[in-house]
Amino acid sequence: MKQFNMVDCNLEKSTDLKILNVNSNYISMLIVTEKSYVYAEKYYKDAKLQSCLTFEIFKKQNLANINYNFIKYLIFSNLVENHGFDELEFSKSLRKNKIYFHKWFEKGNSIKT
Repeated sequence: MKQFNMVDCNLEKSTDLKILNVNSNYISMLIVTEKSYVYAEKYYKDAKLQSCLTFEIFKKQNLANINYNFIKYLIFSNLVENHGFDELEFSKSLRKNKIYFHKWFEKGNSIKT
């Protein structure tokens, strides 16, 4: 039976998908939907999904100018500077730029927002 999570919901609605990093136990991607940009990471163990981290950044915002290149820049600058993805630093950079987002972490059947 397939384990269905919030990233899969966004993948079904996607208009564009960029795989940023992949190996045997990890995949990170940037998903574009009509309403948002979604950065997602999935972690696997023995080919079974263990957990998933997701940031949904809404396109329509009052205080910030959000576009694909700006979001891609924030993600890549965080990946390069930290030699991996640091969710705390990424959250800080979004807040600093007054960008509204929703973050959640899924592990097993538990979702933390």
